Amino acid sequence: MIRNRWIPVIAEHTMIYKKPLGLFKCFHVTLKLTHWDETFFYMKHFFSNREWIIAEGTSKGAIRSRGGIVNPADIVTVLQKMRERL
Repeated sequence: MIRNRWIPVIAEHTMIYKKPLGLFKCFHVTLKLTHWDETFFYMKHFFSNREWIIAEGTSKGAIRSRGGIVNPADIVTVLQKMRERL
């Protein structure tokens, strides 16, 4: 992303808190990419204390370049090429 000067932008985000997130407490955070369209990525987030889900949410985000929104399919292609190199 840095090399391409891409910037992640969150367009929409919601969270449901089942219990308070205590100040300075540690949590296990999971992000799942559920799908994408021609503009946005759609994600789910989970905060847990390893036993219980404390909070969960959804996000809609995009990647911007100087020329505008980058097509998510292009980003996935770049990530797949990077993965093949590993």
